[in-house]
Amino acid sequence: MADYSAGMDIDPAEASALEERINTFDTLKRKYGPSLEDVVAHHERASERLDSIENRGGKIEALREEVGSLAERLEEV
Repeated sequence: MADYSAGMDIDPAEASALEERINTFDTLKRKYGPSLEDVVAHHERASERLDSIENRGGKIEALREEVGSLAERLEEV
């Protein structure tokens, strides 16, 4: 392994970027769960919540239309 690693040229900037990325993953795992799967699951939940907040106007309008449609059906019945 020593001979193999000695023959590798490692760009210091790339090594630094990789180390920073690993540190970011470790920070995220400490904050959101012990594995990257936990971090991804948290991201998905947060994205869904943000989407529901940002698009609440459209969802409210869709619900109003549904209420109107159901009210018409109720009148018919």
